[in-house]
Amino acid sequence: MHVHMRLQAVKPIALGKVMNIARMMQGEYAGKDVSISGIGGVETGADAAEFILLGSDTVQVGLRGWGYV
Repeated sequence: MHVHMRLQAVKPIALGKVMNIARMMQGEYAGKDVSISGIGGVETGADAAEFILLGSDTVQVGLRGWGYV
């Protein structure tokens, strides 16, 4: 399977997890110094922006961008 197709499959799942965790953290960890890092299917700046808009404080760029995959 092509790498790009795998990333497309992972991204919606990862975005959903970030959104759910961000909501949970707003209630349970309000006022505490915690952060979320979005990971999974990030290939472009637009991908990173989606993670940030859904609650990620940081975004991890995958290995594909570094030529490992």
